[in-house]
Amino acid sequence: MGTNNRERRRQKQRAAREEARRRHTGGRSTDRPPVAGDRATRPGEPGGEPRYFRTPGEAVTAAADAYWCREDDVFDELIGLLALGPGTPGGHEPIDRALAEAVSDRLAWAWEHGWQPVDIPRELGRKCSAAHRTLGAVAVVVEGRRYAPALVDPRWSDQLLALEDELGRTGAPAAGRRDHAWVAERGPTRREAVAVAVTTISLLRHLPELPMLCPPPGKGSWRGRPSHKADEALLRKVRALLAKAESTAFEEEAEALTAKAQDLMSRHAIDLIAVMSEDRRTEEPTGIRISVDDPYAQAKASLLARVADANRCRSVWSSDLGFSTVVGHVDDLELVEILYTSLLVQATAAMTSLGSRRDATGRSRTRSFRQSFLVAYASRIGERLDDAARAAETVGVGEHGTSLVPVLADRREAVDRARDALFPGMTRFNPRTGNMAGWVAGTAAADLAALWGADEVADRTG
Repeated sequence: MGTNNRERRRQKQRAAREEARRRHTGGRSTDRPPVAGDRATRPGEPGGEPRYFRTPGEAVTAAADAYWCREDDVFDELIGLLALGPGTPGGHEPIDRALAEAVSDRLAWAWEHGWQPVDIPRELGRKCSAAHRTLGAVAVVVEGRRYAPALVDPRWSDQLLALEDELGRTGAPAAGRRDHAWVAERGPTRREAVAVAVTTISLLRHLPELPMLCPPPGKGSWRGRPSHKADEALLRKVRALLAKAESTAFEEEAEALTAKAQDLMSRHAIDLIAVMSEDRRTEEPTGIRISVDDPYAQAKASLLARVADANRCRSVWSSDLGFSTVVGHVDDLELVEILYTSLLVQATAAMTSLGSRRDATGRSRTRSFRQSFLVAYASRIGERLDDAARAAETVGVGEHGTSLVPVLADRREAVDRARDALFPGMTRFNPRTGNMAGWVAGTAAADLAALWGADEVADRTG
């Protein structure tokens, strides 16, 4: 290639990078004036002419842009600058303050656009690493402590407490310190820790907008927020029964334990609805986000949807974000999450116990087998859950009177309206299957699980 051709190629590459930068930074100018400030390269070092920035914040923004635009050389250069810090009194504090302020600004945007505390660490861990997840959790807790408790929705507070517990278990430095050093402590070296902070900022700057499930901090509690939660004693009993069902090696024992758990759940839900109906109390549906991780995320989302449908809820899967949003009344949502988690544990154990699969030519068929297994499992479990739910409603109507029938119908319609309002452009999907052996095995596993206890409910109806 001649000299002129190489130069033209370099010019095209520079133009493409500049266009990508403008596209991802909202059209902001990428010209960096050569004013007094920190230098990204020393004389004689590779990397081209030195870059100068008026403030540490400008350097942080430039590094985040470089990461998003995949300008690796520029990114590495700027990370070196930020890790080195200014040659002025105060050491790394100005850099740490700029990093912390950038994180805080992006979290404030995220709260106003539907994100909740647990969503941030989950997304960072899914896209990057455990270090990013931990930094996200620390940042969320630090930011959450800026708001008066009276101006924070209880659902928000519960998530903050859960993140604090998670940080305590992982041994992360205590959040909420007055300095800013926490923002650059997620790495074995200063340089790696700064890189984690900058990539976190870059990802936070490009989060999509989500449906608003509860008010952001500082805005108080929504007038119609849920006021009823499943009884804690009931939840403890259900969790204990399902934990035993997951651990036992005897199918009959697992069947009895899970049947008892579902019986408790069904009776609690129907009784609570009846009490609210008698007191003429209404409750608007809300939503929760439940992680649906690879592998086989589509099949797992299908299982969650079937569990939600049987329990008067609706589930919408966001495949690009790794979670499903389950819409329903708060007492139903708690039980859906518990039951789904237990079913997924038991389905996974049954699936992996069957080992790997290969076709006649020796090629691996394990992935298609397991995908089909989980899809079939979800389909068959869904059928049984629907049957059991109808049986439980029959029992409830017998105990509380026929006036309960329109109440149940109204609750379902309210949930559908809430789902449609949150996701007006949603599309439906059918999980992919292509392995008959996996389908047969998954259906058989669902039949053996007897996870809902429909026979017991039928016995009680006489």
